[in-house]
Order: sequence, then C-alpha cells, then structure tokens
Amino acid sequence: MVAFLALFFVGPEFGGTLRVWAQEGAALSTDHLGLDDKTVDEFSPDELGVYELDAATLESPQATDQASLEALKTEESLEVTGAPLAPPGGTPTFIMAVPSSGYWASFGLDAVMGAELAIKKIGGGFDLKTIDEAGADFASQIRNLGRPVAVMGHLYESRLAQGAPYYAKAGAPTIITYIEDPKTQELGPSFVRFLPDPASQGRRLAKEVPRTGKRVKQVYILEGPETSQKQLAEAFRESLVNPQAPAPTKANPKPTKPRALKASTVNTIPIDKPEDLKVLLELKGTPQDWILVALPPRLAMRAAPIIAASGFKRATFLMPTSLAIREIGATFLAVNITNAQVALPLEFGSGKNLNRALTDFRRRFIQYHRREPSWAAVLAYDATTLAGLAASSDTGALPFLEDSEMVHSGAAGRMTLSQDGWPISTVKLDQERLHWLP
Repeated sequence: MVAFLALFFVGPEFGGTLRVWAQEGAALSTDHLGLDDKTVDEFSPDELGVYELDAATLESPQATDQASLEALKTEESLEVTGAPLAPPGGTPTFIMAVPSSGYWASFGLDAVMGAELAIKKIGGGFDLKTIDEAGADFASQIRNLGRPVAVMGHLYESRLAQGAPYYAKAGAPTIITYIEDPKTQELGPSFVRFLPDPASQGRRLAKEVPRTGKRVKQVYILEGPETSQKQLAEAFRESLVNPQAPAPTKANPKPTKPRALKASTVNTIPIDKPEDLKVLLELKGTPQDWILVALPPRLAMRAAPIIAASGFKRATFLMPTSLAIREIGATFLAVNITNAQVALPLEFGSGKNLNRALTDFRRRFIQYHRREPSWAAVLAYDATTLAGLAASSDTGALPFLEDSEMVHSGAAGRMTLSQDGWPISTVKLDQERLHWLP
C-alpha cells in the first residue's frame, strides 16, 4: 500500500500534472492550484476537526451531542452501561479509539497494528477492542463502554470531547495518542497527551535554523488560518528573535544563549485561502534561507507548485507534524523540492546515538505484519506499552500515569509525562522516509 502511494504521488503522470500546476501557478487559476475539490475537502482539518479543539466544544454540553467537558462536572448524570470488559477473573481490555472507516481508515489500521504488536511484546494478558471514532455508532459504543483498563488513540477532537466524560466515569486512564491541542490538558489528570502542543513544536523547529552555523539572510513563515498554526508560527518567530538559553547541566553549567535573529529577518506571510498564495510569486529572486510551512494540508499541497515556480527550491523547508504529511511530502518531492525537513515525534538518531528501540520495533513490525510501519503505528505501540505498564502497576493505573517524575522510554524515544509529549526531531524528507508518515 505504501509503495502504491509513493508511486501514485511521484509517478510520471502525477509529476506531469504537478509541473502543469507549476507552469500555470502564476495565474493562480483555482483549477490548477491543487487536487480536485473532493480530495482537498477530505484533507481539510476544518471539516474533520483535526488538531482544532474548539473552546465551544469544551464549554458547551450541546457542542458534541450532550457529551463534553461540562458533563465532567455532573458525572452523576452519566451512566456507563454494558457488561464490564474486564470482569473479575476476566481479561483486562484496552480500547483503541481510531477511525476504522472513512478516509483516515488506513491511519487507524496502522494504530491497531502497532497496539497489537505491543500486546504481543508484553506477553499478552490483555484484549484489544477497537472503537471506530469515524463511525455513526460512536456514541452508542461509548455509552456501552464497560470497564476498560485504558483508552488510547483519537485524532478527532470532537470525538475525544464526546467520549471523555464516559472514559472518566469508567475510571479508565486515557492516552491521547495523536491530538496535539493543549486544551486537552483541561480534560483532567487521567488524560495523558503524547504529541507536543503547537507552541512546543514551533520552539523546537526554531532550534534547527542556527544549527548549520551559516549566516541567515531571510526566514519566511507561511502561517495558516487555524489557531494551532498561528500558535506554532508565533512560538517559532519568538524563539528566533528572542531565543532562550538552554537549561544548565552538570556538563555545561553556564550554557551560552543562542544568537538572536533580527526581527526584520523573520517574515510572516498569512495564508488564509488559496488566493493568498500569489504573494509567493512576488518573492521570486529574494534570498530565502528557511521557510516554515505552518499551513493546513489543502493549502500546503496547493502551495508546492507555486513555491517551485517561484524559485524557492534552494531554501530549507521545515514542515511540522500533521495528519496528511505523507501527501504533502510526496507533493513537495514530486515538484523537486528536496530541501525539506519534516518534524516527527520519533528519535531516529544515528551512529552511537541510533534509536535501537525504533530499529527493533521496525524489524518486529515487518516480521509480524509484513509491511512497513508509520509513526502512527509507533505511537500506538508506545501508548499500548505504557497502558500495559500502568495497568500492571502496584500503585494503580492512574497514580502511575500521574507520576510527574516518571520517564518512559519507548520506540519513539524518551518521554517525561510531566513535560507533556515526546521530543520532536527533524529528518530530511525523501522517498525512503515517506512510509514513516501518516
């Protein structure tokens, strides 16, 4: 399937289509700026609710079919029905809430495969039940939740908010595996988030700019319309202009503060709609050292041919984690934009610092499932492993996950739960790494 996707996106016919987009990009004809409307809509986080947990969802019980954070204040009104999934003497059960239908079904399949491998690794003793968060019967499934020992997954904020009161009522610790919105902290201490929030990603990506040691002439930020993209862009910009000194360590008790960039060197370009992309053509011939692509998938893919036509290919692109990054990355490669780095919640490492846990995970995943994993599978694997440790803890699952000093080492890297998320690492985007992307 991965090979098919790669061939589809970079094959001669598709590459030719993208070259046409690049040639006609100057005119900004909406017929040639991106994929057809249906495909673009499918990628749109605006329609899917991906990575955008609206405040109304958190505050209004009517926002998600009478199930939101407000319901947490009146737990007596909720009734978790159905037979317990882990009755006395029975097998403890994990729930993986991911899409098993609709456009993101392949993403959910990766997650389930990663979770299955984790259960096999920890020696079994647990059952895995999948809830289709994209399905029409999601509400019915969470009302008949039973008594799972942990819930994992979720990439739809609206579904997470809908299910949260029932998870809390069931007493199930919830590991939010794919949502990065910081508002998830308001769900309560039993909800642990894996992905760094947008601001943390922005600060981490800003550290990439001075690493080359070269004099930076210009940095451009393509800022999308969504709140998460604006937060990421602002943190990236602030970290470049006013960098903070790293925390002192025993080896380096007085670390040097990174060199700051001039405010005039960091340029923000708001991109709210496809028509706004025409400004990129006006920058042709200007120096571009670094470009942060903080755009929703539909706009990022439409921007690729225009960027190529504008002569931006010599710049280094930073691309933060998003659910359609495989399609975005393949589109960039198809128009010969090769100086792109994608931020992944994985620590690949190299040489002596090679992440051997990730290497071992990949080997066993291919052996067990006969296909390459994505980071969606890696995070599901780590989430399930962590849930297994929590469920088997002498202190109980909730105290285990609430331990602010607890550091968990998984296939993706090391995570301190109190710091809220895995470290972000950047890797060069190429054909070999496309299979790691969701």
